[in-house]
Amino acid sequence: MRDPLDRYYTPPELARACARALGMDLGEVAVIDPYAGGGALLSLGRSPLEGEILGADLDPEAPAVLDGRAALADGDTWRPRVLAERRVWLTNPPFTEIRRRIPGLIERAAAGGALALGVLARLTLLEGLAFLEHRAPSGVWVGQRRPRWEGPGGGQASPDTCTVALLVWVWPRLQLAAEGRSSWTQGPPPLHTLTWDRRPSRRRRG
Repeated sequence: MRDPLDRYYTPPELARACARALGMDLGEVAVIDPYAGGGALLSLGRSPLEGEILGADLDPEAPAVLDGRAALADGDTWRPRVLAERRVWLTNPPFTEIRRRIPGLIERAAAGGALALGVLARLTLLEGLAFLEHRAPSGVWVGQRRPRWEGPGGGQASPDTCTVALLVWVWPRLQLAAEGRSSWTQGPPPLHTLTWDRRPSRRRRG
């Protein structure tokens, strides 16, 4: 049974894999996450400057909200408060109604001067990318295995999981190290493999 609030937090190993896919040092960049949850993606970026708000979540019990890294706000409409120019949007939004959410994310990230946007989604979303029309992603990274989600919906609370894909939109001023990526307005997006270390299994004590 799925968590009613869709609280499936990104595990740290998957967050690091997303950073590698972007091909840049996120430690020098403001990482913006409007669906911050556990805060693993926010942790990839630099520390917020005074007055900055780089994350949001609608759940008052979300760890990123409780520790002050994210505002209590609706990620569908929230806009960050960023003081520096170098910024990347990287997020794992609730998979419910994700087709509705992605166009809004593209619009807000581009309008806010982001270098790139990365969105985690179910692999099955790739079957219907036509809904994005001329806003197809620059590249897609398909997960090598199903992640072990954290948070109320993950871990031992629910066996629910799925194969994921990271959809990445890159704006022209960002030159990534990886090769073979098309312009975000030309042709189908190239596919890559998203890899991460397998988390050690927890054995029960007999």
